[in-house]
Amino acid sequence: MRIVKVGEEKTMTPPRHHELFARLFYNGEKITVGRIWMSAFGGAEMDSHDSEHIFYILRGSAKMFNGKDTFFVEEGDSIIVEPGEPHSLTGNGKVDCEYIVITSPPLG
Repeated sequence: MRIVKVGEEKTMTPPRHHELFARLFYNGEKITVGRIWMSAFGGAEMDSHDSEHIFYILRGSAKMFNGKDTFFVEEGDSIIVEPGEPHSLTGNGKVDCEYIVITSPPLG
């Protein structure tokens, strides 16, 4: 067992992301779990990879784009992105967003 206290995690901005910072509190061989704070104007460039993502919106709201449709998500919503599926989670231009993202397998 390991307990990770708030603030002990390393804070970073992943490549191809802007106006957000992430705290990875678990980065194992099979799964990565992070807590993300994204500004209303932040987000990630369109991406596609062999990993699966599960996003859980803790606070605020955002937009998810899958290459053809835009989905608006808010507190309490979950987003499941299958391996190989294009996706981009961005701010909605109105409120900041805080979310948990689980990635399996971890991105290189």
